[in-house]
Amino acid sequence: MKYLLYFFRRYKLASLLNLLGLSIAIALFYLFQTQTEYNRNYNTSLKDYQRTYRVETSSFTSQPYDWNIVFPIEIVSYWQNLPHIEQISSLCALTEQVETEYKGMSYQLSYLDLGSNAIGFWGIRMQSDANSAQTDLPEYILSEKTARRIFGAENPIGKTLFITEENRKRPVTIQGIYQDFPDNSSIKNGLIRRREHFHLGNWSNWNYAIFVRLDDPKNKISVEKALTESFFQSSKKDSFRLLPVQQANFSKLTQANGSRYRPSGHMMSIISILALFVGLFNFTNFSLAQAPLRMRSMITRKVMGASTASLRREMVLENIFLTAVALAGAAFLILIFQKSPECMNLVSGDISFQNHGQLTGITLLTTLGIGILSALFSAWYATSIPSALVLKGSFGQSPRGKKLRWIILTGQFVVAFAMTLYALVMTGQTHYIFNADYGFNKDKVLYAQIPDAAINKKDYLKQEITRLPFVKSSSFAADILGNADRYMYWGRGSGNHRISFQALCVDADFLKTMDIKIAKGRDFNPQDSKGAYILNQTMSRKFPWLSLNQPINKNIKDWNTPEGHYPVVGICENYKLTSMRYDSHTIPAAFVIMGPDMAEWGDRNKKIFVRIAQGYDKLEAKKQLEQLIKQLDTEESCEFRFLDEDLQITYEEEFLFIAQVRFFAFICIFITLIGVFCLTLFETEYRRKEIAIRKIMGSTVHEILLLFAGRYLIPLLAAFVLAAPIGYLISTKWLQNFAEHTPIYWWFFPLAFLMVSTVVLLTVVLQSGRVATENPVNSIKTE
Repeated sequence: MKYLLYFFRRYKLASLLNLLGLSIAIALFYLFQTQTEYNRNYNTSLKDYQRTYRVETSSFTSQPYDWNIVFPIEIVSYWQNLPHIEQISSLCALTEQVETEYKGMSYQLSYLDLGSNAIGFWGIRMQSDANSAQTDLPEYILSEKTARRIFGAENPIGKTLFITEENRKRPVTIQGIYQDFPDNSSIKNGLIRRREHFHLGNWSNWNYAIFVRLDDPKNKISVEKALTESFFQSSKKDSFRLLPVQQANFSKLTQANGSRYRPSGHMMSIISILALFVGLFNFTNFSLAQAPLRMRSMITRKVMGASTASLRREMVLENIFLTAVALAGAAFLILIFQKSPECMNLVSGDISFQNHGQLTGITLLTTLGIGILSALFSAWYATSIPSALVLKGSFGQSPRGKKLRWIILTGQFVVAFAMTLYALVMTGQTHYIFNADYGFNKDKVLYAQIPDAAINKKDYLKQEITRLPFVKSSSFAADILGNADRYMYWGRGSGNHRISFQALCVDADFLKTMDIKIAKGRDFNPQDSKGAYILNQTMSRKFPWLSLNQPINKNIKDWNTPEGHYPVVGICENYKLTSMRYDSHTIPAAFVIMGPDMAEWGDRNKKIFVRIAQGYDKLEAKKQLEQLIKQLDTEESCEFRFLDEDLQITYEEEFLFIAQVRFFAFICIFITLIGVFCLTLFETEYRRKEIAIRKIMGSTVHEILLLFAGRYLIPLLAAFVLAAPIGYLISTKWLQNFAEHTPIYWWFFPLAFLMVSTVVLLTVVLQSGRVATENPVNSIKTE
């Protein structure tokens, strides 16, 4: 330990940087493993999750989906008595968030509609002061965390909340409190409503996801066959399948507006392991680099009678102590990370040690284990050199010593290059998401959900908005383009001319407001108030029997409902209807103006869109629009949002993973630079006399710096050759999550090389410059 203290006093900066690099690597390993656990354990908190499945069918689908997950609730009666089905339950696939109000305060809550048997099916645990023995789901229940947030110390049972649905505010009475589920669960902590009985007997309401629990997972195939035979008795092409509930939330078939993006569990694990090994490789390289400095004293001690085993044991204990210090540093960094809201935005779920006891133990044992192996190797290396060779001079420049250190450093370069290329591709995809041609102009468009009190004042509201000097155009619609993967789906007709498409309810000014181009026919006009369609080009090509200026049902049998008689007045160019997870150019879609004969559907155009004219400040426009809504004497607040900024929400999970990878790439480069710094530090120490002689013989500082920097070019080039295909493969794999994505441009590769190489060589120059500019006389005296 005496040598360790001496070494720290002499090389304070290098020693502290080495410990910092290892601490960061350990912390990064732990953080990425918590994310792996978060995804791997999704829905494992649900009752009997190993035997629980979501039902999907290949029938009643529309592009771009090959499978459908929504059914009428009546279908439960077909299946509840089938062999091997132990239980069956439903989940309404429409609502995810609801606006609630209590004592004048508004709260945005997660909202779930579940079947009446949800308590027993999902394992919902009711609070003890409620009727914990009940089996039927009360009509409205709150999670513990939500109840505390709204009611504080009050007893929530029997209290009344006001919720806003379909632009109507109505009171609901809280009848129970349930224990919170983990964040990684499909059953969210918020407000749960029992709903399925609302639509009993209604075969036209396809809004429910159906879940079944089997008596044994081995019977999955036979149950799929039984489901198919019970429903599609005459069809050979239609079928059902069962998807494990653990996978359901990450499937592209979603319960609402979008699936959770889940990076490959293997990729997350690989990243975490790479983080740990980069740090430990750096630590090993540091030990190897300092070994020549202590070899003379070790050989002297051997001559004086010390055994090789005792010397090795001393080195191992020193490295174990340093590893323990690095572990403590990692724990400190994780605690700091937890206290930072900005940092916590980079991760999902809880990362506390107490909730990850097993992972904490694995991190501790893995780090100590690898640290011991690293220490054993360094100790064996330092004590295995023949005494005569060491006494002749410094072993620091021997081919064997240099080769070991360069191999380890090259491995770190490989990881740094691969992750930098990976991060560049992800950055390219982010740029593509924000700057691709969406088929509509998303810039300078504000939108808002209309308050309840303003629904019957839409004409007046639009008139007042149009008068504002910064407004170019405005319109009402039901949906936001490009921010969801599912919209209202209509399947109409029968036989060879059956059509299925996404139906988007709008008013006559929507296409003008969104700047969507008409390819054939015309745009909507005020005379279309009785009902009309504008199809996208995909729908026009897929169903060629649909004609302009003719009722849409002209050549379609069995479509006699009011919307079938509306004419097709135009065909617009394709636009990005869904997120880039799907190819919007394959999705048939139609804008529809609902006429008075569809009044029973209600007013679906509850969002207002406003295009701001060029030259006006968007923030000031937003403020004035919100003030205008307040003048309507509505009790509810109305917040306008920027359409282009909504993309951040649509790709929230993807952007989170991109941020994680960028962070990891930065850490990899940082730890690698620590290794380069320490290696250069020791190398310049070993070569001080050589540098002094070169300067006396006429070498300039510039030439000496080139000498040191040039030694890194071959390892950098070799590492890049190895890293380029690795980076390309993992980038290609990640881009497969998007149907529409950026190409991997050729210039990503030289850019990655330049980014890593520049910072490495700059570090070498800065560190070696200290010795290169010294008075050579001082260096020779030191030697």
